[in-house]
Amino acid sequence: MKVCIDAGHGGKDNGAAGTTVAEKWIALDVARRVAEKLRNSAIEVVLTRDEDYFVELAERANISNNAGADIFISIHCNSADESARGTEVWIYPGEKEDRRLAEDILRRLVERTGFRDRGVKEENFAVLRLTRCPAALVELGFISNPQEEQIMKTFDYQDQASTAIVEGIKAYAGISEPV
Repeated sequence: MKVCIDAGHGGKDNGAAGTTVAEKWIALDVARRVAEKLRNSAIEVVLTRDEDYFVELAERANISNNAGADIFISIHCNSADESARGTEVWIYPGEKEDRRLAEDILRRLVERTGFRDRGVKEENFAVLRLTRCPAALVELGFISNPQEEQIMKTFDYQDQASTAIVEGIKAYAGISEPV
């Protein structure tokens, strides 16, 4: 099995801004941890970026497609008003396999992080539309919420979130070994 992990934003694109950190850094940290944990389970991993540089949206999907990935996961931090909180996972509209993957990841993210379950949502995001395998875009939490931002910056949160994502991928793929 091959998994493509996409750390959202990067380089000139900071993504959403918290009070002390940009989305691109949390996304990259969690993506690297997910990749390491998958590789420790002998799962092949492709990263769309492994450092702080910009990758166009279509190129992110092309990286996954050209690598023959079986699963695509894009990692992000959400932003809204300061009171918004929780985690959610986005899929391309109407994709049943994407929904199953998203539900497996979201359930574990909520269990491991304690963040509010905002559900699986559908949207025509380019990275989901252009990717030819089951795909999910994970919103770890709200970087615009000062309390969630402080939590998401921690080693413990990033470790728990990455473990949850890996557990969700393995559950979706029918792999029963622990992370």
